[in-house]
Amino acid sequence: MEHWEDFLTNASTADMWTANGYIKNPVRDAGKPRIPSLKANKTDKSAKVDTNAEKASLLATVFFPKKPERQASPTLSAQIKRVTMDPDLNWKAQETAAVSKAHKWVTLFKRLARTTGGLNGTLMRQLYRSVGLPKLTYAADLWYEPPHIKPNNKKRSGSVRVLGQLQRIQRMAAIAITGALKSTAGDVLDIHANLIPIEIYMESLRRRAYIRICTLPTNHILNRTVQIAYMNKDIIKMQLSPIQQMVSAYRDIDPDRVEKIGHSKRPVYFKPVYLTETAPTRQASITAEKEDKARFKIYTDGSGINGQVGAAATLYEGNQQEPTAIRHYHLGPTTKYTTYDAEWIGLLLAVWLITTVLEQGRIGISNISVYVDNQSVIKTLDNTRPGPAQHITDAFQTIAESTRTKGPRIKKFDIKWISAHSEVARNERVDEEAKAAAAGSTSPEDNLPEKLQQPLPYSKSALVQAAKAEAKQKWKEKWQKSDRRPRLEEIDEEFPCKTYMRVCRLLPRHQASRLIQLRTGHIPLNDYLHKRKLAQTNKCKKCRSGQRETLQHFLFECPAYRKQRVIMDRAHKDARHNLKSILKDVRYTTAVLQYIDQTGRLPKKYHQPER
Repeated sequence: MEHWEDFLTNASTADMWTANGYIKNPVRDAGKPRIPSLKANKTDKSAKVDTNAEKASLLATVFFPKKPERQASPTLSAQIKRVTMDPDLNWKAQETAAVSKAHKWVTLFKRLARTTGGLNGTLMRQLYRSVGLPKLTYAADLWYEPPHIKPNNKKRSGSVRVLGQLQRIQRMAAIAITGALKSTAGDVLDIHANLIPIEIYMESLRRRAYIRICTLPTNHILNRTVQIAYMNKDIIKMQLSPIQQMVSAYRDIDPDRVEKIGHSKRPVYFKPVYLTETAPTRQASITAEKEDKARFKIYTDGSGINGQVGAAATLYEGNQQEPTAIRHYHLGPTTKYTTYDAEWIGLLLAVWLITTVLEQGRIGISNISVYVDNQSVIKTLDNTRPGPAQHITDAFQTIAESTRTKGPRIKKFDIKWISAHSEVARNERVDEEAKAAAAGSTSPEDNLPEKLQQPLPYSKSALVQAAKAEAKQKWKEKWQKSDRRPRLEEIDEEFPCKTYMRVCRLLPRHQASRLIQLRTGHIPLNDYLHKRKLAQTNKCKKCRSGQRETLQHFLFECPAYRKQRVIMDRAHKDARHNLKSILKDVRYTTAVLQYIDQTGRLPKKYHQPER
């Protein structure tokens, strides 16, 4: 304060003008105030400051503001893109938030279907898979690490605690989907609801997330990150980032070998050098091919057979019965490439035939038709958005654009759809050539475009399909080891029980619930309830014969239901009194469910007692 008083004592009028300008607007020049006094902004209006003491106090406040009285304290967690993080940069807060949100959602989800009423199992399953699982697994590739045992350790590492919580949540959802009782085993619930066990699903989800990261273009910030992590995957580190964990777990996927999908494909104003045509029906496509008067016709096809994928293209001139030129290309196994990729390779070979085999003077003058038996490929030609096989579509467009300056016609050739297996001789011929390419036949490199003279990147779609197939195989192997498998296979050998789900789709909710209770043996009869201390006796109270009220007694022995049983036995014919045979046949199962309704032993308004 004394410093400012000394300054103001010796200050000239020019100094006061300068100081006044900086106080009014510090970032600008001093300005030209009319008076040498200072102005202070109070709460509601400005006031002049005339004395040196007041001026010194004002300058000190402006240039050296007081420290805030309150201090900012760190929070326990913070959210970034709905992902919760804590100061230690671990994921415990996110795990807790994800489980809490999922538990709250499943609790509401259960209200949509009770044992005796509500939505059918098919709709409940669709709702859980389309809404529940995405909520449960949001950003799981960041915070979830599959449980595993590290070398020289006995305890499991990873998301062990959260996995147990997720298993309980999926069990609640499976009970709501099927209408089973709470005592039903989890693996039996999963196979009836057609839900992959959550631990296998989370592992598959993490693998698919890694595949998606590998497809990021080279100008993406994570592209270089995942490449460095893959190159250093053998270096032992104490703490691994989520990307390093995925690279270490999925060493069979090299990021450099996976196709890159960019952010843009072509501008919306792009005008291609070809026309596309899709017939409305299968027969219309066959008729259009017969009536086509084009001088040159090229037929393309892609094929996947015996786990291998290949593509071919054949060129015909006029009414020739044999092709003028044939091109083959073998892509590789179906775990790395799809038939969709093969169809695109066939189209790439077709445009290559146009630019290399045909006389260049005929392009843009003679009619040229290219036939493709895959409508998805033709739709992609008209789509400017990026997607799978983008590197092949870019190569196709590059070669097609090379014909733009040839001939007077703006459109150089037509791409048309023809139905597959339509008994068109030329189309059947290219199908045989595509199968030969899938078996390993490939044309010499000199006869192929530059794109096909080097190994093709792996298809994202094929890798994702392989990940899903691997998850289902793991589920099947786990089910094979289950102690409950032999009993269920006595009535249903299908894995998973898709036929059961189709039957339940046609049944009222209470009958669908009774059906799974029959299949699992967990049905609220006295023998079952007494074992779980939910009933005082295990005896049948209807016939009072002193026999235990088992499922066998209730369906086939109890004399109190003799009248209803006669109707059921008449429908069952030779399978009567054989529960395994009855549950194998849909017609017999319907008769059993009607019998249960007619007896009234298990009323529709029955509610399972709480433990």
